Amino acid sequence: EYNQVSPSENKRKYQDELYELIYKAVQRRLISDVPLGAFLSGGVDSSGVVGMMSIINEIPVQTFTIGYQEADYSETDDARFIANHFQTKHQELIVNPEAVSIFPDVVWHFDEPFADASSIATYYVSKMAREYVTVVLSGDGGDELFAGYTRYARISQYDRYKKFPEWTRKLLLKPVADRLPLNFPGRNMLVDIANGEEHAYNLGLYPYIKNILFSNDLCSDIGDFRFSFDLFPYVQSLEKMPLLTRNQYLDIKFYLPDDILVKVDKMSMAVSLETRAPFLDYTIAEFSAKLPPEWQMENGEGKAFLKSVLRRYLPEHVFQKPKQGFDIPKKHWFKKELKAYAQEVLLSKRAIERGYFNPQIIRRIIEDHSNEKRDYSRWIWTLLNFELWHQIFIDADTRRV
Repeated sequence: EYNQVSPSENKRKYQDELYELIYKAVQRRLISDVPLGAFLSGGVDSSGVVGMMSIINEIPVQTFTIGYQEADYSETDDARFIANHFQTKHQELIVNPEAVSIFPDVVWHFDEPFADASSIATYYVSKMAREYVTVVLSGDGGDELFAGYTRYARISQYDRYKKFPEWTRKLLLKPVADRLPLNFPGRNMLVDIANGEEHAYNLGLYPYIKNILFSNDLCSDIGDFRFSFDLFPYVQSLEKMPLLTRNQYLDIKFYLPDDILVKVDKMSMAVSLETRAPFLDYTIAEFSAKLPPEWQMENGEGKAFLKSVLRRYLPEHVFQKPKQGFDIPKKHWFKKELKAYAQEVLLSKRAIERGYFNPQIIRRIIEDHSNEKRDYSRWIWTLLNFELWHQIFIDADTRRV
């Protein structure tokens, strides 16, 4: 059951309880007969784990961070600040576009199409860590359990969309959204408004992407097949939950186990590294479920309750930095260094002859991305993943055994 705690109750009592739960969860995961360390990004969750490890252990924690030359993606300075604050034994690795050379190996380890580009980052930080330790602790689970994702602050927009009469959305906004140019800024947002709340929980492709990107033959073959992962029927059974709690619950049920944990498990085990996630201790999961949404998010700030607890031992600097996802700077790389690589793979004779996608559109999105007309890095990465997966698992002459 969710939201059992009343907002009027003594918050300090629950803050004390969470502190003790984090302490014990980290303590349990420090039991090891082999060298142990921690991933450190400099963000709230990983810093909270490293800080607690330092409180419990007298031995300096071994911490591992990866960064990039692209400053808007690199968190090395933030991680270094925490490492210095807690006097850890800190290791850093700077990853550049040549890192894509291991992409086929990453695709092979997943066995299935898996287009989360942060898998590359996870692989490299795991590989570096394995040179020093056998087990690492991570901050995974903090965002889902304590409402840390920035998208949680935007979920109220779907309540606002309901104020539009359905005939306005269907007869006026939808035709406009369907006819906008491919690279029109904000097109996805307008599609969401036009289609209402039901579309918000559809995790598949936007319909216009299917119509533009898929070849005529593929569209004909799949017809009206619902290839997307539609959560809306599931969501309807959760309608009694507060909106924030509902979205957290969906992430805990689907995004966390089907993406985040798969990524970390596959990439760490690829280099024989064990990972442990203290925030996913069952005691912390049960505790977070009791918290009212008003405590989880305050004044648009996510993870408010968790931060109030971590402030007891983390420096204030950690809480001043904006939320930053764990990803590679593919937005930059596909403009320059990896543009030719994307063209070579996606527009090869083999890829075109598969007949899945419209090669003219692929050329266009690569060029539009390079010219900064729109960020298509996620499209390009997903297509690359699928093509390489096809070569590695399906094509007889290149299939790995």
